Amino acid sequence: MSLLFGMYRFGHGDVSFEPFKKTVLSVLSAKNRNTTTYEIKRFCLLKVDYGLFSDSGYHADVSGDVCAVAGEPFFNHGTSSDRYAQLRALHHRLQQGSIDVLNGCTGTYSLCAYNRENHSLTLATDKVGVRPIYYAAHNGTLYFSSSLKVMEALEEIPKVLKFRQCIEKCSLGYTLGANTIYEDIRVLRDGEHLKAEGNTWSTNYYFKWGDLSITQKDAGLLRKEVYDAFFEAVKKRAVHRDEALAFLSGGLDSRCIVAVLSELNKKVYAINSYAACDQDNVFAEMYGTAARVHRYVSTKREGRVDSTEKLLASTIGEAEARERWVQRMPAIFSGDGGSVGLGHVYIDSALNTLMARDESAGIEAYLQGKQFPLGILRKKHKKTFENSLYESVSREFGDLKQVDPSRRLYVFLMRNDQRCHLHGYFDNIDVYQKEMLLPFFDSDFLALIARAPVDGFLYHTFYHEWLQLFPAHVTAVPWQTYPGHVPCDIRFEKELSDQWEQKARGRALGHSLSLLSPRKASSRLDAFVPKYKRFSVPLLQIIGSRRYRYLSDIFRDLSLMCARATEIDLS
Repeated sequence: MSLLFGMYRFGHGDVSFEPFKKTVLSVLSAKNRNTTTYEIKRFCLLKVDYGLFSDSGYHADVSGDVCAVAGEPFFNHGTSSDRYAQLRALHHRLQQGSIDVLNGCTGTYSLCAYNRENHSLTLATDKVGVRPIYYAAHNGTLYFSSSLKVMEALEEIPKVLKFRQCIEKCSLGYTLGANTIYEDIRVLRDGEHLKAEGNTWSTNYYFKWGDLSITQKDAGLLRKEVYDAFFEAVKKRAVHRDEALAFLSGGLDSRCIVAVLSELNKKVYAINSYAACDQDNVFAEMYGTAARVHRYVSTKREGRVDSTEKLLASTIGEAEARERWVQRMPAIFSGDGGSVGLGHVYIDSALNTLMARDESAGIEAYLQGKQFPLGILRKKHKKTFENSLYESVSREFGDLKQVDPSRRLYVFLMRNDQRCHLHGYFDNIDVYQKEMLLPFFDSDFLALIARAPVDGFLYHTFYHEWLQLFPAHVTAVPWQTYPGHVPCDIRFEKELSDQWEQKARGRALGHSLSLLSPRKASSRLDAFVPKYKRFSVPLLQIIGSRRYRYLSDIFRDLSLMCARATEIDLS
């Protein structure tokens, strides 16, 4: 697994890269770390590896040009499945100025290419933007990083906290568009690239999901094409592996991956972490037996895990503590992306119809239950931010006017929710040291879905029909389903609890109690949240009121954001 960091100096003049390199390495884990450095007068690149690929994701040619990649591009037009051979082919085309070559990449990756003669830099991320590259231009220098925590540690970059983006983060779980919570730090979007040359820089798109036009196909043909694309997505991620480690829950996404791995005759090892949900563990274990998974280990976790990043990391960590075979495998297959990309889980027919007929009303309906609790703010700030979230989401939809109205919400989710879904994990992959193999984010697979009429995919309808193309053992044992979606048609013990019954709202009380400690809550919060409101929440929970647990989550998150900021923009 790799991370990319760099400095690009505009104009002329000497610059020292030593403070930058020192900061980068001080932030990252030193365990199993290997660093490759490319440095000339006005450009520095650090590629930091934690061991996964036998081939290099770094290429420097005789002219001094360099290209480096984190993740796997899966360049379709390359002559080899070897990552280094693909990187060289990409480098050659990029040297010729052909950014469109990235349209031939279907994987999840980020890339840096530098031309020494022209002093030109190209940064790019995959078509979904799963592998982040953060960047900031300040005082004649462009900084870029695979990890937000490194950007936060660089003293040269101002950390002005934009409260509008904080509202997005607290309400949706991510910031919209190219924004981060900081004014000066941005992130490359889906299918976006950055070009710096001489004294200027700009961003543009080599690929847009909104440019895919909807085409009608025979339903059976579409299912077969989607199945073949998914099979190929798993296959190329497993091609150099005789054995494979995979998450295996009681749901369908991870099950479909394990099914293909079994068809490829891979020795499959599976891990799972479940809460009080019996179905998740029981169904996973049943399917592991049916698919002849070589080893399956599950651990029961206590309490609620509040982010995808922490869920993945805790599942891996608990399994590694129990089984040495988990430790020796540097990559894991994950079903992330399946429920949204294929299952369309956040879209229903009423919402989609409303969105197509009256976009403003559709956005308001979509945001129900996601609004920021403005009541916690001081009176003078409530008016400023009362429509903030709606305005932010509306701007995003404003960029999708060319998209078929029935597909706009789907494209919005792919460009925001799914793009940011694993950013937290990849920001800290130096700590977790497990590469994610993500076939549901394969762009060839997703393009087939994005080009198809949306109605057939709602409520997991297409998904369940698609299952008939898999080996019989996939549908031989029950699986978990979403409320209101196509149910599992296999009978099982009704007393088994599901994840929806057990989903607790709010974190453990300890998080709320921590708000009573001045050390845990930045004093900067006092600028926009009265102390009495902040401290009343844990007191209410102490006396037994659970209604306000979500507020303790928000206060905690705002405290962490404020603690890292140099100042706060409340405009």
